[in-house]
Amino acid sequence: MLGLMTGYPDGSFKPDQQISRAEMAAIIARITNASDSVTDGSFMDISGHWAQGAIVEAQSAGIMSGYSDGTFRPDQPLTRAEAVVTINRLLDRGPLSGAPSKWSDVSEQHWAYAHIQEASISHNFEALIGGGEKYAAAP
Repeated sequence: MLGLMTGYPDGSFKPDQQISRAEMAAIIARITNASDSVTDGSFMDISGHWAQGAIVEAQSAGIMSGYSDGTFRPDQPLTRAEAVVTINRLLDRGPLSGAPSKWSDVSEQHWAYAHIQEASISHNFEALIGGGEKYAAAP
């Protein structure tokens, strides 16, 4: 069985600590069995970072992305929206179009709206040409 999580150098796991973007990239690398040998990425803030190879692999696979300023921000905590998008991409799900809005605090203009909808609404799968899914109510 593949070990997806590792601990810290001091021998701790830190179960109540937030997960960083770098740690999520490392988990993705373990799930996808990425080689971690590619280290030449396009982010200006990952050179020499312990997760540089995993970050580049996650970006190359289209599972994680950076920010418009050219950074990845590896030590920043992963937001719930970023986690949803990452998991959807990892599982090749969504984004979902045409579903009724589920959350009062996620507007249709939110950058991750369709991915959040995909992850939180039960629905039938109807693929869209060009990617994503069209909402079809579950029976």
